[in-house]
Amino acid sequence: MLDLMRRHARSWLIKFALVGIIVVFVLYFGWPGGDDAPRNYVAKVNGAVITDDYFNGIYQNKLAEFRRRFGGAIPPGFLEGLNIKKKLVTELVNRQLLLQEARRLGLVVTNEDLQAGIAGNPAFQRNGIFDNYTYEAFLREVSLTPTFYELLLREELLEDQLVRLLTDGVKIDFEQVRKLWAFQNDQLVLSVLLVKPEEKKEADVDPKALEGYFAENRKKYQFPAIVDLEYVVFSWRDIAKGLPVSDEEAQDYYANHPDEFTTKERVRARQILLKWPEEFDPTKPDEERVEGLKKKAAEILARVRGGEDFEKVAAAESQDEATKGKGGDLGFFSKGTVEPAIEAAVFKLEKGQVSEPIMTKLGFHIIRVEEKKPEEPIAFELVKDKIVDLLQGEMARAMVVNVSDAFFEKVWKTLDLRGPAQEEEFRFEVKTAQSLSKTSGIPDVGKGSKLMEEVFDLEPGQVARVKEGDNYVFVKLLNKKPERLPELAEVRQAVVRDFLSQLAVDSARRKALDIIATLKKNLEDWEKTAQQFGLSWERLMPVTRMAPFVPKLGKGRELSEMLTALSTSEPLFLTPLPLTEGGFAVVRLTGIEKADPAGHEAEIEDLAKKVESFRRGEFLDGWLRGLKAKADIEITERAE
Repeated sequence: MLDLMRRHARSWLIKFALVGIIVVFVLYFGWPGGDDAPRNYVAKVNGAVITDDYFNGIYQNKLAEFRRRFGGAIPPGFLEGLNIKKKLVTELVNRQLLLQEARRLGLVVTNEDLQAGIAGNPAFQRNGIFDNYTYEAFLREVSLTPTFYELLLREELLEDQLVRLLTDGVKIDFEQVRKLWAFQNDQLVLSVLLVKPEEKKEADVDPKALEGYFAENRKKYQFPAIVDLEYVVFSWRDIAKGLPVSDEEAQDYYANHPDEFTTKERVRARQILLKWPEEFDPTKPDEERVEGLKKKAAEILARVRGGEDFEKVAAAESQDEATKGKGGDLGFFSKGTVEPAIEAAVFKLEKGQVSEPIMTKLGFHIIRVEEKKPEEPIAFELVKDKIVDLLQGEMARAMVVNVSDAFFEKVWKTLDLRGPAQEEEFRFEVKTAQSLSKTSGIPDVGKGSKLMEEVFDLEPGQVARVKEGDNYVFVKLLNKKPERLPELAEVRQAVVRDFLSQLAVDSARRKALDIIATLKKNLEDWEKTAQQFGLSWERLMPVTRMAPFVPKLGKGRELSEMLTALSTSEPLFLTPLPLTEGGFAVVRLTGIEKADPAGHEAEIEDLAKKVESFRRGEFLDGWLRGLKAKADIEITERAE
């Protein structure tokens, strides 16, 4: 919105501090004051405080943004992972330092600057001209007075002056940018030795080494907490089964909902379809091609209207592979199930009539009506069972909450499922499940995290109720065993399997390192070294240094390091590259196909802008770090 945001949209200034701050100013509090500010604060910057209220207002605004982004609830652990409070305090401190430094340097925002900032804001313009009504309407919408908004805008413009003063002198060497573009776009020709893990046998296992491996990785084999429980699960569908519905009630529903029990008018037809050529776009008509296909359709229409058998012509001329073998038979269809253009034409035809050529996105259709069935009611006897099911469902949905409450009241009072479940008004089946973990879920219910959290919060003998979708689940915990670390004998088979796999990986890594060490001694003996280790070089398709994925090598940080490290002077990558399917690759550069910058000036210009923006950001960050080193900054525990 503001000029600073428009001109420095990629700078760190708006990554956190500026986004939403104006709205927060409106909804909560002004910029923190000096000596008169309250003593409850999260930070103090050279004597100016950032109050608790001010900070919490911005923080709550950010939470609202995240809730909107996630459709309501923020995922557990998300905020903790971002460490959002600490980052927010840092950004607010940075902002205060910027304003203080701008004032120290004597930068000012004149009334003329302010007026230009307001008048030049597209949000306040109509047809490119400032409109005072639009301006005032905006301020009312965000609950800002003109005086307070202008105060905020002065601060934004002051920051803008400081940013321009500091960064306008940051320049880039365009020739260096061209070299960077070439570096990113050169094609690397790579050859690789793929060192696959060799299968290890249990006879290769040293008992002491296995015990050491198990001791280091014991937590990996930890037995999870498990529970035994009784449970009852039901939904409105279970209640619906026994609910009585009289013939009179079913008849009344049938009479009052005729549209639900009426078959629509239907037509059975045949078609001859002439398709557009594959490269033709019917949304951008080519008059010549349209007329050409339409002329051919007219010729075929003349043949069938002249007496030729429609089915035989369809079999010979139609380009609809699904129907031409059936003489173009489309079967019965009703309104709303075919192309609107076809529907509009066909339902006006009588039996035996043939349509004019109909244009659709597929091509031209010629349709003949074979049979018509009018709209007619379905006999009550044919839909009675469906109506009964429907009415039972409506009654059951209305009753299920009350049934659930009544059942849970008895369960909660007695801490018993079986007694209430056997009562006449319920007749629910009580099921048992043993050795369930948090991830295993409950049979016939599911693995809902809310349900399993509830279950594992219970103590033996306690009961709980959880709604999972349409289901109401009532649980009684019978027994709970806490998680525990196993003894080797309990998980030996899995440990041996993993240990052998690790031995194979370690062996492959050592072999790859031996190959690299041998090659370093004599870089010219590529083939001899490969033969020495029983391998052969494989040449890969050329790739750029920016490639996120390389066939046979996969993806990841190590791949990126390899692609940027290789050069004609250092053609061997000195680290074995781990492979996705297991094993390691020894990689060497065999050539570089140079990228030609001709014709790519727009890409290079865009790269130059990114480099300049990055360097300006780096300069600002460095300058701010120096400013903070000299500042008196206090951050309280409230900011944690």
